[in-house]
Amino acid sequence: MVVYFDGWCPLCRAAKERLSRLDRRGHLAFRSIREEAVVTETGISQEILARQMHVRTDDGQIIGGFPALVAIARLLPPLWPLWPFLVAAHWLGVGAAAYDWVARNRKIVPVGACDDGGCPIHREP
Repeated sequence: MVVYFDGWCPLCRAAKERLSRLDRRGHLAFRSIREEAVVTETGISQEILARQMHVRTDDGQIIGGFPALVAIARLLPPLWPLWPFLVAAHWLGVGAAAYDWVARNRKIVPVGACDDGGCPIHREP
């Protein structure tokens, strides 16, 4: 599975590092959405890709947000105990709402994740 993440975002980079450590079987490959080739590869604009993490499943389907997190958890044995709760949160709609809130507010969650200048993803051009 290919995981598309925001390479400019400290929170996203930290999540990538955690997932890499949990991926003992090498199921995940990571690509920063800040690489121009990723936009071409996915057919999704960088703006949309930056809003939430996306994955490309083995069958070529691209999914984003909380469903992408559920798909990743299904592949990583250390996360299997959480998988039923993630699926339940998905079906109840609370998983997507929580994920979307964190994604929108990642400049402040967790506190101190960005440098003093703020996250580059939130800077005006």
